[in-house]
Amino acid sequence: MARASTTTAATHRRPRAAAKKSAQSSETKPNLGELAYSKLEELIVTCQIPPGSVHLANGLAERIGIGRTPVRDAINRLAREGMVRVVPRVGVVVAEVNVEDQLKLLELRREIERFLVRCAAKRANASEREAFSVLQTSMKEALKRKDIVLFARADYEFNDLVRVASRNELAADTMQPLQSRARRYWYLHHRGQLSERGVQCHIDIAGAIARGDPDAAAAASDSLMDYIQEYTRAALPTF
Repeated sequence: MARASTTTAATHRRPRAAAKKSAQSSETKPNLGELAYSKLEELIVTCQIPPGSVHLANGLAERIGIGRTPVRDAINRLAREGMVRVVPRVGVVVAEVNVEDQLKLLELRREIERFLVRCAAKRANASEREAFSVLQTSMKEALKRKDIVLFARADYEFNDLVRVASRNELAADTMQPLQSRARRYWYLHHRGQLSERGVQCHIDIAGAIARGDPDAAAAASDSLMDYIQEYTRAALPTF
């Protein structure tokens, strides 16, 4: 499978400012633990750190240029989300991908994501709606350039902003651990290439939330889940 190179990833700027403007009202930058999580999550999702690989925490800290304590916090968070396992005297083991688990995940994700995007379309404030418009533009640009790293970063910010704008912390906390696993499967399935259908669904959801249309947001979310379920089921005999 083709992997996005670390150099390529480093050349793109995250569309973070628009999303974080509303999500972090009291600070302009994420703390080191959040930054470490974001960097490691991207490396795992885009398979620059591949499934089944084993790493030492110190090596990961050196790789992303952040101290050991925030990196260990990020590793513990990734472990709670099922992205890695911390094995004593072995190291940090990146979880393998299981198609049947992905199908179970999708059953839950479909219901929670539909609920969250409906809530976000109803409850987002003006700055959040503006941020959704910016992210929609970033996704369109990623699709135009066929740039999966740019899309992955926009998608990360999009998911974060949906959780904030939904104003439902219980649903948001339930959804968050599912999204990294779903994003990695997306990347693995598409072999580092963008899917026009899948990206367009994200664009449609972002646009519906930006203009305050909960029914359209829910319909676009269902279309996205239909698409993901189709290619996940198709992988069962051969994965």
